[in-house]
Amino acid sequence: MSILKYTALALAVGASVSMTTPAQAQSRTYVVEGTVNESTFDWESGDDLWLIDNIEDIVGFRMIVTYDDSLMFYDTDSYWDEEESIFYEDSDAAGMAFTALRFEFLDSDGNVVEQSQIPMVPDVQTPVIDEFDFEFNQDLDLEEGGEVYDEDLDVEFDFVENGTLDWWPCEPVSPMQPCTFHALDFDIDTDRGDAPLFTHDGTRLEPVTYLGTANFEGNFYYWQEVNYGEGYDYAEIDLYFDIHSIYFDADLDGVADELDSCDASVTGGTVTFGEYDSGVENVMASNGCTVMDSYLACDAGGQSMYGGPTYCEMQVAYSLYRDGTVDYSDVRTLRTALYNAYRSGAMR
Repeated sequence: MSILKYTALALAVGASVSMTTPAQAQSRTYVVEGTVNESTFDWESGDDLWLIDNIEDIVGFRMIVTYDDSLMFYDTDSYWDEEESIFYEDSDAAGMAFTALRFEFLDSDGNVVEQSQIPMVPDVQTPVIDEFDFEFNQDLDLEEGGEVYDEDLDVEFDFVENGTLDWWPCEPVSPMQPCTFHALDFDIDTDRGDAPLFTHDGTRLEPVTYLGTANFEGNFYYWQEVNYGEGYDYAEIDLYFDIHSIYFDADLDGVADELDSCDASVTGGTVTFGEYDSGVENVMASNGCTVMDSYLACDAGGQSMYGGPTYCEMQVAYSLYRDGTVDYSDVRTLRTALYNAYRSGAMR
C-alpha cells in the first residue's frame, strides 16, 4: 500500500473577463482553528448564549470546509486608479463550491463539544437554501504600489428547515410544525500590516498555511428565526476567536497536507495483525501516518521466505521507537504480537 500523499490533480484557473471554469474538479479541505478569548462569550454583547450547550467546557473553535476548487472564480474590480479588489469565490451561475461544512466547539483536550440547538454540521444538500458564499478577497492600495491593505475570508450558509422561503424569512409547510431559518457565517478580516492571509499569482488567491503561528481574529455568527405561523422567536450569537492555525487537511487527521505522508490513514483503535490484537494504541506520528499505516506499507515488500514476518514488518516497531511514536515496551509488545499472529495463522 502506498503511503505517499497524492498531489493535486488540477488547479482552478479563472479569467477576470470570461469567468471560465476548468473542467476537472478538485476537492480541497480547508481548516481554521482558534481559541476562546476574553470577549468570546461576553453576555453584555447581547448574545443568546443559552443556545450553546456546555459553554463552560469550550476553549476552542474549528471550521472545516470541503470545497470544489474548479467551481471557484477569479475576478478583479478597480476603483479609479486608487484601489483594486481581487476575488476568488463561488458564484450563483456555477453553484455552491463547498460540498461539506462543519463548525466545532472544542474542549481543553481537543474533543468536540456537541451542540443540540445550533446546526454545527449543516446539510449543504438541503432543498431550501437561501444564500451561500465562499470567498477569498484581497484589497490593494494602488497609490502605495499595490500594497495589500485588507484581506477577508467569508463562509456563509443560510437555509430553511421544515418550511419554504418567504420574504421574511420562512413559511411553515404545516400548521402543526414551525419552520426555522438558520444563518451561519464565519469571517476573518485583516488590516494593513497584518500577516498575509492569501498569496496572489495573478489567477487565484491561495490561503497561506499557519500551524500554530497565525495571529488573526475570527468571527462566528449564527442567527435563528422560528416561525410558528402565529408568531416568531429570534436568537443569535456573535462570537470571536483568536485564530492560531490555518491549513489544508484532506484526510482530516489533524496533520496539514504539506506535512502528511499518508493520504488515507487507518486511524483509531489498537494495532491489529489480521485478527490478532496487540493491544497497543494505534497512535499517529508527526508525519500523519499511524502505526497501522506503517505496517500496511510493508505489504508491497513481499512475503518472508520462511512464512513469518517480513524484514520490513520486523523493523517497523524499531523505526517508530526511534522517532518517538512508541516506547520500548510497545516495541516488545508489537514484536511479540506480530510473531504470534503469524504462528496462529492470523497473518499469512
